[in-house]
Amino acid sequence: MKVKEQALEQASLNEKSLLKNVFIGLIVILFSLLFVLYRRYTLRKANERLEWKVRIQTRELSEKNEQLIQSLKLIESESITDTLTGLKNRRFLQKFIKTDIALCNREFSDWHQGKGRKPIGSDLLVFILDIDDFKQVNDRFGHQIGDEVLIEFSKRLEHVFRQSDYIVRWGGEEFVAVARFVDRKSAMVLAQRLVKAINDTKFEMHDNTALPITCSVGYVCYPLIPTKVISCHLEKLIEMSDACLYLAKASGKNTWVGLESVHDEEAFVGDFNKTSLETLIQQKRVTIRRESGS
Repeated sequence: MKVKEQALEQASLNEKSLLKNVFIGLIVILFSLLFVLYRRYTLRKANERLEWKVRIQTRELSEKNEQLIQSLKLIESESITDTLTGLKNRRFLQKFIKTDIALCNREFSDWHQGKGRKPIGSDLLVFILDIDDFKQVNDRFGHQIGDEVLIEFSKRLEHVFRQSDYIVRWGGEEFVAVARFVDRKSAMVLAQRLVKAINDTKFEMHDNTALPITCSVGYVCYPLIPTKVISCHLEKLIEMSDACLYLAKASGKNTWVGLESVHDEEAFVGDFNKTSLETLIQQKRVTIRRESGS
């Protein structure tokens, strides 16, 4: 009986020990589970905070990039824009005219090689305009009035040309306009419209002064030799237009002179000026048009 009682007592102790161990094990498992859950919770919150910070920084970076892009666009726009008139400047024309010349060359080259029909409306017309006696306006009325004349002059040019054409303030009272991809037959019509747009009505100034303003125009049609593609850069086209402008000035101003075609490529080799143009006209190596009666 004693042995039996001892065995029962030992079994009871073992049971209690087992229950204690199970309880402790459950407590450990519970705490482990709670720790894992807490760890996952803290990690999720940390990830959420990190994602929120990343979103904020990404948005700020995007805003700063957009501001930088807009600033660069503004700088680029200001670098190719004349601050007084709002027109583009010569830097703009030098940047973009090369593409137009290359496209014009390609269309005429394809025609010459039998790869396409004769180009229609594919010419480039380069005009140079100079306000007549502009120095006298500045000397007599002051530079503020002179600036107003330049601004009004610019507006009238914009009424003559299309939005797709180039109009730039070349410098001082000189302006350059390029009628893009038109027929050269329209050159004289445009030249006449330019002269008329300037001298048709007086320029109204802020002090109610009404000034009679006129301009002289010179232009050149490109390609220079329609039946043969001879590539030419902007500077040479400006030289030719300028030579025509000088002839217009010599004809009494308030008129236009245009170089519509060149008959041989040697005609525009070397410097091109008023004297060389007059020689080419006498030699009948170029086709010139003038305003009727000038």
